[in-house]
Amino acid sequence: MRALLIAAGTGPDAKNLQRVGIHLRGSIYAGDAMVFKTVVVPSPTSPPSAFVGFLPITSPPKGRTSTDFYEYLAEAKTFICIAHNGALDGPILSDEFSSFKEMQPWHTDTTGTTLWDGGALFWKTVGWAPNTRRILLLGCNSANHYAKCVNDVAGIPVFGFMNSCAAADNATMERHVGSIETTGKSFGMARVPPA
Repeated sequence: MRALLIAAGTGPDAKNLQRVGIHLRGSIYAGDAMVFKTVVVPSPTSPPSAFVGFLPITSPPKGRTSTDFYEYLAEAKTFICIAHNGALDGPILSDEFSSFKEMQPWHTDTTGTTLWDGGALFWKTVGWAPNTRRILLLGCNSANHYAKCVNDVAGIPVFGFMNSCAAADNATMERHVGSIETTGKSFGMARVPPA
């Protein structure tokens, strides 16, 4: 399988971010991809944190029936996260909570240098999946600090934006993702570590 894409389940532009994932599945990956939306459930711990689940928003690729997120993670070459981002704290997966640690469950330790345990575990799982070769963080400022934190635990190249971007725009994201898939780079996106 060529790609596994996730998009924010709720929050500003969530439906448009999900549509970008569906669009990329068809335009870049010719259907050989699976798209999920996130479901964030707060944990009863203190300080606040959250669990993240994944619901499919596309049907399985041709000849497949499974909708198991981790089955596709084991096969995908590219992992894409489509969400608004905080420069230090990564993807905003939900807007239903008062704590940023629940809205951004894969956050850093607030210094922007180290991932919190939940984020480290998730990104290590993605990076260590047997076929995953790259991670794309499609959201504003995703390469400023957060991409390095992800790369530190995932151990594979991470691409993200140094500035603001139109993450909820099909044509814009198609141009960037298509360029990375064909040339390994895209103007406006940074690669961590640099090539």
